[in-house]
Amino acid sequence: MASLFLRIYDWLAPRRRVRLLLLAVCLLLFAGLALRLDFDEDISVFFPSRVANASMTKEVFATIAKRDRLTLMLGSKEGADLDPDTLVAVCDALVAQVKRQAGDLLDTTSAGDVQGAIPGLMDYISHHLADYATPKGLALLERVGENSQAADSVLAHQAKMLQSPVGLAFQRSLPSDPLGLGRPALAAMQQLDIGTEYALYANHLFSADLATLVYFFVPLNSLGNTRQNDRLVHVLEESVAQAERLHSGLDIKYFGGSAVAVYNARQIKHDTLVTVLAAVVLILLFAYLSLRKLIVVPLIAAPVLFGGLFALGVMGIMCHSVSAIAIGCGVAVLGISISYAVHVLIHFNDCGSARHTVEALAYPLSVGSFTTIGAFLGLLFTSSGVLQDFGLFSALSLSGTTLFCLVFLPHLLPDRPFTGQGNMVYRAIVRINSFAFDRSKGLIIGLLAVLVASIPLARRVGFDSDMGKLNYMPQHLASGEQALQALVGGMGRVVPFVVAAEDGDLARVRYQHLHEILDSMQQAGRIEGFSSAASLLPTQAQLNARREAWARLCQQGRGRQIGLRIEEAAKRQGFARGAFSPFTEQLTERCDTGRLEIPYWQERSANYHLCIAYVTLGDDDRDAVYQALGAMEGLVIVDREYVNRAWVGVLSNDFYTVLGISSLLIFIAFLFSYGRIETTLITFTPMAVSWVIIVGLMGLIGLNFNIVNIILATFIFGLGDDFSIFVMDGLGQRYRYGRELLTSNRVAIFFSAFTAVVGLGVLFLAKHPAMRQLSSLSFLGMAVVVLVAFTLPPILFRVLVDRQVARKRPPLTLFGMLGTLYCYAFFCGGMLVLLLWACVLRILPLRPLVRRRAFTNAVHNASRVFRRYFFMRPTYLEYEIPVDFSKPCIVVANHQSMLDLLMLYAIVPHAVVMSKEWVWHSRAFGWLLRMGGFLRAERGQAQMVADMRVRLAEGLSLIVFPEGTRSKTGAIGRFHNGAFAMARELGVGVVPVVIYGLHDLLPKGESINLLPGEAYINVLRPIPPEELAQDASVKETTRRVVALMRSEQAVQVERYRRGNNPFIRREVLGCYTYKGPEAEWGARRELLAAKGYGWLHSMLPRNGRVVYLGSGWGTGPFMLQRLAPERQILGVEQSADKCLLCQHCYLAGDSVSFTCANPIRGNIGMECRAIVVSPSLYPELRGEPTWLEGMLKSNPEGVELLFPPAKGNVKLMFTVGGREVAIPSTGAVIQMQAQSLEVREGV
Repeated sequence: MASLFLRIYDWLAPRRRVRLLLLAVCLLLFAGLALRLDFDEDISVFFPSRVANASMTKEVFATIAKRDRLTLMLGSKEGADLDPDTLVAVCDALVAQVKRQAGDLLDTTSAGDVQGAIPGLMDYISHHLADYATPKGLALLERVGENSQAADSVLAHQAKMLQSPVGLAFQRSLPSDPLGLGRPALAAMQQLDIGTEYALYANHLFSADLATLVYFFVPLNSLGNTRQNDRLVHVLEESVAQAERLHSGLDIKYFGGSAVAVYNARQIKHDTLVTVLAAVVLILLFAYLSLRKLIVVPLIAAPVLFGGLFALGVMGIMCHSVSAIAIGCGVAVLGISISYAVHVLIHFNDCGSARHTVEALAYPLSVGSFTTIGAFLGLLFTSSGVLQDFGLFSALSLSGTTLFCLVFLPHLLPDRPFTGQGNMVYRAIVRINSFAFDRSKGLIIGLLAVLVASIPLARRVGFDSDMGKLNYMPQHLASGEQALQALVGGMGRVVPFVVAAEDGDLARVRYQHLHEILDSMQQAGRIEGFSSAASLLPTQAQLNARREAWARLCQQGRGRQIGLRIEEAAKRQGFARGAFSPFTEQLTERCDTGRLEIPYWQERSANYHLCIAYVTLGDDDRDAVYQALGAMEGLVIVDREYVNRAWVGVLSNDFYTVLGISSLLIFIAFLFSYGRIETTLITFTPMAVSWVIIVGLMGLIGLNFNIVNIILATFIFGLGDDFSIFVMDGLGQRYRYGRELLTSNRVAIFFSAFTAVVGLGVLFLAKHPAMRQLSSLSFLGMAVVVLVAFTLPPILFRVLVDRQVARKRPPLTLFGMLGTLYCYAFFCGGMLVLLLWACVLRILPLRPLVRRRAFTNAVHNASRVFRRYFFMRPTYLEYEIPVDFSKPCIVVANHQSMLDLLMLYAIVPHAVVMSKEWVWHSRAFGWLLRMGGFLRAERGQAQMVADMRVRLAEGLSLIVFPEGTRSKTGAIGRFHNGAFAMARELGVGVVPVVIYGLHDLLPKGESINLLPGEAYINVLRPIPPEELAQDASVKETTRRVVALMRSEQAVQVERYRRGNNPFIRREVLGCYTYKGPEAEWGARRELLAAKGYGWLHSMLPRNGRVVYLGSGWGTGPFMLQRLAPERQILGVEQSADKCLLCQHCYLAGDSVSFTCANPIRGNIGMECRAIVVSPSLYPELRGEPTWLEGMLKSNPEGVELLFPPAKGNVKLMFTVGGREVAIPSTGAVIQMQAQSLEVREGV
């Protein structure tokens, strides 16, 4: 990654005009693309789209919202008493002014309600009697056709009704329905009254007491079109203000969804402008105070502006509109974007070179931005449009910012670094970040305590379903909403229940079913009432049946006959001729197939037919009714709060999906970039710990998650991984190259955290709840993230790496720790089995001798199993001569590891050892030792001899480590005389056992880093008692046995030090663990290609200095020195980075060193015994190397030149003193002296 951006930098550096032209083209291109975007200010984009019936629900809500009314309420102020006529006059003037200035934005204006539609309904029913005639009505019609007296009776009754006070109500429908066949349907229209108590005065709608005039404006545009509705609301407010100025006692309030949406849009625009300006000013001011250079202001602002423009430009290609709320909340990303620019400035201030800044930041900045971008892209998997837009905008913005910081910004830096170190602010920041957070016991204990306490507290945090908190409501609209609710006081809440279907008849079928359910609920007292037009909207099946019945009644001239009888009866009752011709026409003409459409109860959306019922619900019954009807197919309950709760459940799942996706993506990115699971866990763990603590603190103070907190969660994950990456980069740079960049990275993190806190904190200035909620946890969250990032990774790195390499051990790895855990589990399992067996032996009625031998035999068998399965490689057990351990003896062995005793027990069937006093009296294991007959070391020599005499008589042997303690180096130390004195006194033989290899696997002082490897156990020839008695003294016996064991160990060492020994291989590769995938895999490839360097090891002398040309990653020098510790290896490598990395490996030191020089053309001259030419240099060997003459002068007695075997059948021609020498692919050794040359071909 660094090499790519370095090549870009080197190419652009001398081409000033090209880079300026490229930057200008990018800016113009992105600006042009950004102009294609439309900004959606609708709050409903928060809600999910990928849920069941989501599209239908949204379409229903949008259709119902089109009928959203701006309700105007004119009344009197307190103390004033305006009469209704005055209110009517003011209302007419106000409406006229609004229509004059914004009439193009209004659909209809109404002073009444649905009652205005009733005359039209009556006309439709009376002209479509075939559709609404009941069986009872058809029977009446049939009687009229058969009996003229029936017609006279009905019309006489109608004549009396016309003369009554209610006659006006029937006068309109009488010509079309003289028999009252449609009267049941007209009676059903009474259900269309929702129940609101209004009074009609001067054709205007008033409250029941005539104190408040109510007028409705219906906007032409939907709620989401705030751009057009803004002008309508502005005109309305100006007209209201003017009316109130003209009438001092007038009080005008208004309320409507369109007005709320307009004020939300206004507030979002205002808050975005204020917060962005405040954040930019504060951050740039802080940067200037810290670095004391005015140039930092444009240098910090430029990447942010470029990133934002880049995001808008790319989104202009991908989509046509974007949520304005998402862009407004995007101010939170401002903190991250600015932090990237700050990282560049801080690192430039430290290193003083733009190129070095690119080299140092290319890897951590690109990886950090990639993981942060991935975290924001996780929001694309949510169901909320605004969260998707926010995630996409944030990801693209950070992408553009990162590209600018690594491609363009380095060329804009000044020639010299800033002088920020000299000012007080910068010094204070450096001093704060130089504090050893990871070594502060108080801080560590505090964080640990908070983490433990946060785990149960985090379970208290739920998901807040009240989406009403996300709406901005100004005071005057809240007052208007209260006034509107007061007009319908004493009633329950009226909620539209909408039945939707793509087919109109299916919608009516579902509507009928809903009507039946609501009717039963009303009778059961579960709802207060409902208004439904189901009786007026028959299904197609009902219509067909009614029309067929009507047609059968009127067929074969019967319809004409009925009409004649009606006309005759009308004449007799005094009605005018032809008064009922509209009715007689329906009897003789074909039935109209039209369908009734009732406004306010029926709607048509783009894809659905809608039928609406208005249900009055009490607060206590609402949830139960919703639950009972919520699963009904095609039903949408137009209650925003209810739908919000249902959708918030989906968003709650999305919330955890975002966390999971972000975490997984970041984890995978870490794993690919670091190449090791351990480094990934070190970097990822602070994010998880920070999250648990933050959620726990939220539970402590009673905060819940909501749809906005998803943004905060993504932000914390995105920024937290940046902090962890830069801390890990500082630790890695120190471990790889010895560069102390941790403090510099912490300073950059401090600036990043400050900008993030400011970027989120300024949202507190916002009045819009959706934006303001982001600031509530910003400071607390950032403080936790920074403290954990500064504390946890250094602690983990110190435990896994620093402590181990300080002891010249390979770093801990996950595989190694799992292997150690397996071994301990295996050991504990064996101990548990032995414990159970000991309990069984203790219960059984056995003699102590039998019990003791049974127990020691079980220990022997358990140790054999342990020796066989404990290591990943087998232990090598060899006998100089066969030994019969059934005869009691004293086994003496060198002590290398705490594993020694288990290895010895595996070869000695019945044996005891000496134990210390505290182990003997241990409640857990003391009785086991006593059962096994172990000896107590503190009882004195005489008593131990007496005890041992008893054990020997029982057939038990004694295992003794004469060194008394484990060897620190693995070599055999000084022996004590006690074991040999006891052997001579008791007259038993001594069996020397030499152990080698266990010290490397688990040395003294090590308990968790058990390494794979080989172990050798050599059982030497037993020394009989007669031979022991021949020695002049016990000391002589001790010296003789020690010399014998050391001689055998020297043979073991020679066998042990091989290139394919897994421990030595692990030891060498351990130098590259945690140094990056390039170094680690490069070292593995080198070691594999050289086949463990066995050829070189066999050809090189065992001591003296060896120069290794082209050492590469350094595996050759390290392996050759580990195979022969007396060698001194000097590696020569042209790559400065590789050389520096090798110099800071834990195996480097006096015996292995490295220098940076050209291994072919460099002037190298020093005293040495051999020179190794790496196969990687073979392609470059042309002519005589320049170092050859210097080497011959430095070594007048001659020097060996070694060419290791190379892959393939390669013939290498090497020039020495003008003479060309052919080097075969199998390798060769050239013995060079000033006057002679000898070539030996390798094996």
